[in-house]
Amino acid sequence: MNSREKHKALVLWAVLVLIVSTSVAENIIEVFEGQVKAEKETYLESKRKLYAQYGNAILRLAESFQKVGNLKGVLAAQEEAKLAMENQETGEVVVEGSERMRSILQSQLQELDSRHEESLWNLRTGYIRKFDHRMRELTKLGLLDEAKALNEAIAELKVQLSRMSPDERLKITGKIHAFVDDRATFFLNGEKVWATRWASTSETLEFSEGDSLVILLEDRGGSRDFIAALEITESKRIISFRASDFRILEDVGATRVTEEEFGSLNKRPDRLRGNMKSLALENSSDNMWGDESLSAIGTVLTRDLLESD
Repeated sequence: MNSREKHKALVLWAVLVLIVSTSVAENIIEVFEGQVKAEKETYLESKRKLYAQYGNAILRLAESFQKVGNLKGVLAAQEEAKLAMENQETGEVVVEGSERMRSILQSQLQELDSRHEESLWNLRTGYIRKFDHRMRELTKLGLLDEAKALNEAIAELKVQLSRMSPDERLKITGKIHAFVDDRATFFLNGEKVWATRWASTSETLEFSEGDSLVILLEDRGGSRDFIAALEITESKRIISFRASDFRILEDVGATRVTEEEFGSLNKRPDRLRGNMKSLALENSSDNMWGDESLSAIGTVLTRDLLESD
């Protein structure tokens, strides 16, 4: 047996150990659940500490109110501190003198939420990416049956992972980089969030799994070009937008598309010549346009799309 044959045999053995046992998927999910549970416990403990710090600061404010005989201030501050330390909440009315404390808390909570969501995303995609890599290696070695079996296992794993937290939508923050000739207007869940001409970058936006993204494209003569990619804030991962991700909307005035509507639409934007060199970052986005000079294209942000690159 030569070295290549030995390598094939070792790879095949490893894959068989991985996928033949019917308990492999269950074991993977069990490990994944344990890691998700640990991450959530860490997140909740960090959140509790932030509210405790805020509550203690409010109690110090209550002491200062007491020193000047401000009973109303003392009672309001004590109630706010109790809400924060016992329920991890803040009151509807900001206690006088605590505006900066409340602002700092909100900023810290947003940062904590962002780190938590990024950690959960890394856990989910880490498993998939690991097996995707193994599948590609098997394909390169010509072990097609094994690669196919592993591909089926990956598909099943994706389904199981997606069902684990049905109440939790994947959320990310990022900036859209776009090049358009002549104009593009972006609507997120029916709300206008950005309009641009030529090459530019949006402000930081928040996207969630299941969100509607509609883009109104306007051509005022000459060539038609639209290329866009989403840069994730923390990881700097790039999500490339491809024509296959979108559908042409029948109503050019539409600003929202539901999952049901998206599923009923068949016409995709045209892929045009020219591509990623129009953006100042590495990407594999399509240059695309609708079927008219004024066209609306839309998509529903699925988990697969938000986890793509």
